Amino acid sequence: MKGKQKGFQKVGVSISDAAIAPYFISVDGTQYTVMLEGSTIPQGYYAGLEGAIRRIAHFKNLEALDQSTVTLHEYLENYKQIVNNIVELVK
Repeated sequence: MKGKQKGFQKVGVSISDAAIAPYFISVDGTQYTVMLEGSTIPQGYYAGLEGAIRRIAHFKNLEALDQSTVTLHEYLENYKQIVNNIVELVK
């Protein structure tokens, strides 16, 4: 028999938190999918939760520094601050 069995239901959960807004993470049995609220287009697929959170931090860093020219140090410091903010908000 090919395909899914009759009555098959995919198990999943969505992780939504102020710390990662406007993004959320959709979790199924095999992957973590980063989504943007109000969009049906995935922002990326990740094997682990840490990778998904790091990608959200990357997106938030790009948004915060929009069209700026910064040094590598400034970019990394801002990224680190965003990651720390996410960690603090979920403690």
